Amino acid sequence: MKGGYKNAPKQYRVIDFVDFIYEKLKSKSDKYPKNMGKELFLLIYTTHFSFSLTDSAVTYLRWLLRENPLVFNAIFLFNPIDNEYGEVRWLFPVPPELLEGFNPELINNNVVHSLAPDGFEIV
Repeated sequence: MKGGYKNAPKQYRVIDFVDFIYEKLKSKSDKYPKNMGKELFLLIYTTHFSFSLTDSAVTYLRWLLRENPLVFNAIFLFNPIDNEYGEVRWLFPVPPELLEGFNPELINNNVVHSLAPDGFEIV
Protein backbone atom coordinates (compact mmCIF):
# COMPACT_ATOMS: atom_id res chain seq x y z
CA MET A 1 0.00 0.00 0.00
CA LYS A 2 1.29 3.44 -0.82
CA GLY A 3 2.92 5.18 2.10
CA GLY A 4 3.71 2.00 4.04
CA TYR A 5 2.48 1.11 7.47
CA LYS A 6 2.72 4.67 8.85
CA ASN A 7 -0.09 5.66 6.49
CA ALA A 8 -2.01 2.40 6.79
CA PRO A 9 -5.73 2.89 7.31
CA LYS A 10 -7.02 2.32 10.83
CA GLN A 11 -9.76 0.14 9.37
CA TYR A 12 -10.52 -1.68 6.14
CA ARG A 13 -13.33 -3.60 4.51
CA VAL A 14 -12.26 -7.25 4.30
CA ILE A 15 -13.43 -7.69 0.71
CA ASP A 16 -11.68 -4.54 -0.53
CA PHE A 17 -8.38 -5.40 1.19
CA VAL A 18 -8.38 -9.02 0.02
CA ASP A 19 -9.31 -8.00 -3.53
CA PHE A 20 -6.30 -5.66 -3.44
CA ILE A 21 -4.04 -8.50 -2.23
CA TYR A 22 -5.41 -10.87 -4.87
CA GLU A 23 -4.67 -8.34 -7.64
CA LYS A 24 -1.07 -8.06 -6.38
CA LEU A 25 -0.77 -11.87 -6.39
CA LYS A 26 -2.25 -12.02 -9.88
CA SER A 27 0.22 -9.42 -11.11
CA LYS A 28 3.09 -11.50 -9.73
CA SER A 29 1.60 -14.69 -11.22
CA ASP A 30 1.29 -13.09 -14.65
CA LYS A 31 5.09 -12.69 -14.77
CA TYR A 32 5.59 -16.47 -14.86
CA PRO A 33 4.88 -18.85 -17.75
CA LYS A 34 1.78 -21.02 -17.31
CA ASN A 35 3.84 -24.20 -17.59
CA MET A 36 7.28 -23.84 -16.07
CA GLY A 37 8.10 -27.52 -15.92
CA LYS A 38 8.75 -27.28 -12.19
CA GLU A 39 6.70 -26.41 -9.16
CA LEU A 40 6.38 -22.81 -8.08
CA PHE A 41 5.55 -21.84 -4.50
CA LEU A 42 4.81 -18.39 -3.11
CA LEU A 43 5.22 -17.14 0.44
CA ILE A 44 3.57 -13.86 1.32
CA TYR A 45 4.01 -12.19 4.66
CA THR A 46 2.74 -9.28 6.67
CA THR A 47 5.21 -6.53 7.47
CA HIS A 48 3.12 -4.74 10.08
CA PHE A 49 0.14 -5.57 12.30
CA SER A 50 -2.00 -3.14 10.28
CA PHE A 51 -1.82 -5.54 7.36
CA SER A 52 -2.63 -8.72 9.29
CA LEU A 53 -5.40 -10.83 7.83
CA THR A 54 -8.32 -11.91 9.99
CA ASP A 55 -9.83 -15.38 9.68
CA SER A 56 -12.58 -14.05 7.40
CA ALA A 57 -9.96 -12.37 5.19
CA VAL A 58 -7.92 -15.58 4.96
CA THR A 59 -11.03 -17.58 4.10
CA TYR A 60 -12.08 -15.09 1.44
CA LEU A 61 -8.57 -15.10 -0.06
CA ARG A 62 -8.60 -18.92 -0.09
CA TRP A 63 -11.97 -18.80 -1.85
CA LEU A 64 -10.72 -16.28 -4.44
CA LEU A 65 -7.65 -18.39 -5.14
CA ARG A 66 -9.79 -21.51 -5.58
CA GLU A 67 -12.21 -19.73 -7.90
CA ASN A 68 -9.47 -17.90 -9.84
CA PRO A 69 -6.30 -20.02 -9.61
CA LEU A 70 -2.93 -18.49 -10.32
CA VAL A 71 0.24 -20.10 -11.68
CA PHE A 72 1.54 -21.05 -8.22
CA ASN A 73 1.35 -24.66 -7.05
CA ALA A 74 0.95 -23.48 -3.46
CA ILE A 75 0.67 -20.16 -1.63
CA PHE A 76 1.40 -19.63 2.06
CA LEU A 77 0.98 -16.66 4.39
CA PHE A 78 3.38 -15.89 7.25
CA ASN A 79 2.22 -13.61 10.06
CA PRO A 80 5.02 -12.70 12.47
CA ILE A 81 3.94 -12.60 16.09
CA ASP A 82 7.19 -11.26 17.50
CA ASN A 83 10.88 -11.31 16.56
CA GLU A 84 11.14 -15.08 17.05
CA TYR A 85 7.73 -16.58 16.33
CA GLY A 86 5.05 -16.44 13.72
CA GLU A 87 2.07 -18.21 12.24
CA VAL A 88 1.98 -19.91 8.85
CA ARG A 89 -1.38 -20.17 7.05
CA TRP A 90 -1.98 -22.33 4.00
CA LEU A 91 -3.80 -20.28 1.37
CA PHE A 92 -3.80 -22.42 -1.77
CA PRO A 93 -4.69 -25.14 -2.54
CA VAL A 94 -6.69 -26.00 0.55
CA PRO A 95 -8.90 -28.97 1.35
CA PRO A 96 -12.53 -28.31 0.37
CA GLU A 97 -13.69 -28.58 3.99
CA LEU A 98 -11.81 -25.36 4.83
CA LEU A 99 -14.20 -23.51 2.50
CA GLU A 100 -17.31 -25.54 3.19
CA GLY A 101 -20.31 -23.25 3.56
CA PHE A 102 -18.32 -20.08 2.84
CA ASN A 103 -20.24 -17.38 1.00
CA PRO A 104 -18.47 -14.08 0.23
CA GLU A 105 -21.80 -12.25 0.57
CA LEU A 106 -21.75 -13.06 4.29
CA ILE A 107 -18.63 -10.95 4.81
CA ASN A 108 -19.52 -8.19 2.37
CA ASN A 109 -19.83 -5.58 5.13
CA ASN A 110 -17.10 -6.89 7.46
CA VAL A 111 -14.76 -4.13 8.59
CA VAL A 112 -11.48 -4.74 10.43
CA HIS A 113 -10.25 -2.16 12.91
CA SER A 114 -6.49 -2.16 13.39
CA LEU A 115 -5.46 -1.68 16.98
CA ALA A 116 -1.81 -0.91 17.64
CA PRO A 117 -0.47 -3.45 20.14
CA ASP A 118 2.09 -0.93 21.39
CA GLY A 119 -0.62 1.62 22.10
CA PHE A 120 -2.40 -0.27 24.88
CA GLU A 121 -2.04 0.33 28.56
CA ILE A 122 -3.39 -2.14 31.10
CA VAL A 123 -5.24 -0.41 33.92
